[in-house]
Amino acid sequence: MMLGTRLISTAVCIAVIAPGGPNALSREIHVSKTGSDSGSGSQARPYLAINKAASVAQPGDTVTVHGGTYREWVKPPRGGTGDDRRIVYRAAPGETVLIKGSERITSWTRQAGGAWKAELPNSLFGDYNPYALNVSGGWLNYGKWHHRGDVYLNGEAFYEKQTAKEVDEAEQSWHCRVDDEVTIIRANFGKADPNTEVAEINVRKSLFMPEITGLKYITVDGFRFMHAAANWAPPVVELQTGAVGPRMGKHWIIENCTVTHARCVGIILGHAPGVDYSDIDAYGDHVIRNNVIRRCGQAGIAGQKGATRSVISGNLIEDTNYRKEFGGWETAAIKFHNSVDTVISGNLIRGVFRQQQGAFGIWIDFGNQGIRITRNVIYNTDAATVFLEMNHGPTVVDNNVLIGEAIRSNSEATVFAHNLFVDCPYQYHPDVNRRSQYFKPHTTKTVLIPLELEFSVV
Repeated sequence: MMLGTRLISTAVCIAVIAPGGPNALSREIHVSKTGSDSGSGSQARPYLAINKAASVAQPGDTVTVHGGTYREWVKPPRGGTGDDRRIVYRAAPGETVLIKGSERITSWTRQAGGAWKAELPNSLFGDYNPYALNVSGGWLNYGKWHHRGDVYLNGEAFYEKQTAKEVDEAEQSWHCRVDDEVTIIRANFGKADPNTEVAEINVRKSLFMPEITGLKYITVDGFRFMHAAANWAPPVVELQTGAVGPRMGKHWIIENCTVTHARCVGIILGHAPGVDYSDIDAYGDHVIRNNVIRRCGQAGIAGQKGATRSVISGNLIEDTNYRKEFGGWETAAIKFHNSVDTVISGNLIRGVFRQQQGAFGIWIDFGNQGIRITRNVIYNTDAATVFLEMNHGPTVVDNNVLIGEAIRSNSEATVFAHNLFVDCPYQYHPDVNRRSQYFKPHTTKTVLIPLELEFSVV
């Protein structure tokens, strides 16, 4: 096993037909920072915005985005119709494409010491001002005063403070205040001049995620996603959001991307309105492979139901909640609820941190079934490397290297085989007060449990 950022799983083989397939009408649409949205989308006359290309892309088309920084939330309006008729969004080979949820600010005025202030019209943020909104939601148990925005200098995030005075005393920190017309941000840049270096603030919730539920056969390949300001994403909200996600679509491939500094979740495979969750063929079947996901506040990859029949393979996920600013019982590198027949294979997970709760490597939370966790390497977590919370099973944990914090299980029907545990004991904690639902095998149709079959583990 190669311990690098490209851990390729051999557990599941997936054949992907080349973009465009056999249809001669399939086309390549180009986007470039030198383009214009009044162009034709050809290589000679590319579009300027990825969303412009998305608005015209049809099944079988490939959207090739050339190098540069694109400050937009890509919202594909349609998907493909099959593996041979995907809509593919890709970074041009050999070129670096950044998609950012932030905007650069060059109107800072110097205050005391290293502190600077920016007064920004609320209209800059449209209908979503992350500095007027706190992180919030179920099982968020500390740091609730933090906002959904951030301040960045040369790509790195600062630490939010509760008062302007604290900012004056601490470099790499910020504070915000919002009134009816303006948003005021105070930040301590130390010796740096934020007007000449790259100082950025969040303005967008997500970076690549439809506003339409259920799109199918979309590939996202090779982008660098940064600075999403989506909220905390517990399973009890109607729509789980993050930096990148399919919004309960089906047959997406997200590969070879880098996702960094998402305020909460990097790649979200969460639920959304308008889906029949009892129909396993309506969603899921995704491939999330060979991505680098780092420095996300809640989780690298998470979601309820949407990871069903998906493969999570070959990803590097590191430094989750590295600032320990806020958190609770949703903090993990990978965390799923109610997923069926999911394979988590060949991932390298390291650095999951907390002030109080959470901070697990792989957290298979509630109502998951048919899960295989194989060939992963997990270390440097503040809580269990693997936590199987409340699942009926079956679950197979095999051929992993688990270092440090103990494995924890409250679940039934789990098999551990051929793992290497290094200073990593196994802890079984039966929970006699809870029991998860379970499904008819290989479906998401809930099986009702007759009262006479209920039991408790003492």
